[in-house]
Amino acid sequence: MDSDSESTWDSSSEELTTCTNTRPTSTTRVSVSTSSTSSSGSTSSSGSTSSGAKKGKKQGDFKTMLARTKGTGLDDGSDSDDESDSESSGGPTDCAICHLAMKNSVKLKCGHKYCYACIKGTILHGHKECPYCRDQISASMIKLILERPEKICRDVEKVDRDLKSFWVYESRDGKCWWNYDNKSNTYLERAYENWSSLPAAAQNGTHPYTMTVCGTSVEIHFAQMVQINPRNNAQRRIDRLNLNEMKNLEAQGQIRGMGGIRTQKKKN
Repeated sequence: MDSDSESTWDSSSEELTTCTNTRPTSTTRVSVSTSSTSSSGSTSSSGSTSSGAKKGKKQGDFKTMLARTKGTGLDDGSDSDDESDSESSGGPTDCAICHLAMKNSVKLKCGHKYCYACIKGTILHGHKECPYCRDQISASMIKLILERPEKICRDVEKVDRDLKSFWVYESRDGKCWWNYDNKSNTYLERAYENWSSLPAAAQNGTHPYTMTVCGTSVEIHFAQMVQINPRNNAQRRIDRLNLNEMKNLEAQGQIRGMGGIRTQKKKN
């Protein structure tokens, strides 16, 4: 999210994610056969060929591991050394953190790609390295992820205009609103309809709806229309809009973007 709304947890509200690490479960060993060509140099030849065999096995295993990461966003990154180059490969890929189709992909310098909300959640929980290879994420990249994700995200998700209602949450400065991502919007609408179908007396006694935002559980209180982070009690106003109401806010520049990724240009 931009610098006024996303550098700490209570400024975040994006994807339904759970940060987990993945590792290839197995690799295929590559056997290397060598033979000595001279009996007089058998000891020296045996030592050198043994070393070469080990090196060959390591290279073969690594190539096999990379081959198995195709289509998972875990390529070797050899196409670019630029952290901000998050271009997708053109085919469907899964995020190695949430194991779902990649959304708003971010490519790290090591070459591994993740959903924006997933890698942001990882950083907000204090892990400043690639979840897969443990390569350190630079301070400049972390700043972009937390404050200016629109500069590095690719294939940015757009609001589904066919949704029944549009849920938004307040920006940290209280001046604008952010759309929830489409998946969160669908879950919120379903939970709200279930809650609103209860008798008034029962509504006040129900537990808040809980959802995961960038790896952190937050509570949604429909009676007060607020989102609360139980860890620090930080609150954000939320609202439920119809399509015309959202269009009016967009026309007034009151909708900054979706899930922390700015789509409206900043006003000078």
